[in-house]
Amino acid sequence: ERSYGMFTRSFSLPGTIGGAVRGNAGCFGGETKDTLVSVEILQVTDTHADRTVCKKEECGFSYRESRFKRNHDVVLSAEFSLLPAPKEVCLAKLEDVLSKRKDAQPSDAPSAGCMFKNFGFKDEAELAKLKERVDVPDMFVQAKRLPAGWLIEQADLKGKTIGGAKVSEKHGNFLLNLGNATASDVLQLISLIKMRIRDDYGLQLEEEVQLLGF
Repeated sequence: ERSYGMFTRSFSLPGTIGGAVRGNAGCFGGETKDTLVSVEILQVTDTHADRTVCKKEECGFSYRESRFKRNHDVVLSAEFSLLPAPKEVCLAKLEDVLSKRKDAQPSDAPSAGCMFKNFGFKDEAELAKLKERVDVPDMFVQAKRLPAGWLIEQADLKGKTIGGAKVSEKHGNFLLNLGNATASDVLQLISLIKMRIRDDYGLQLEEEVQLLGF
């Protein structure tokens, strides 16, 4: 039950299997690595390219990370291990996840999805220091991770607009394109958010999306 459930939660995310593997994509408590067995890759060096297979343990997975984000290897295919479940159970689970996504995340304007990674505590000292600045809910303390959207909301940045880019009022980790946003608008808004979170809470947010051409 756990295996197909994790797969269903993670793969309610829009995108491709290759992209999911590369970024260890995940949501609602599941990550790509949870059910992955192996990955077929084109291993690229300066002089040649070889087709090979990597086991999950060789992929260097961590939160939104893998070895494939730090080299030029190309993900060709992936093998997953899933437990069988009745079709109606899988469809009901998928419908539940999609419904939660619709309720919690904006769909009224284009966006690149969650802009920032959730913030993981390094140690108890870091958490204690943060608690001096903001009241951290127990569920975040237990998870040892702060949702970026929650931090952005605490900093009163929901609805903040620069040019055609806007922080969603529904979910603080989504930067919306109101119709005429430029790359510069989005980058300025990213910079403002990171600066505010750093100044208010002493935390350094890191982008979950990858910027190309900058």
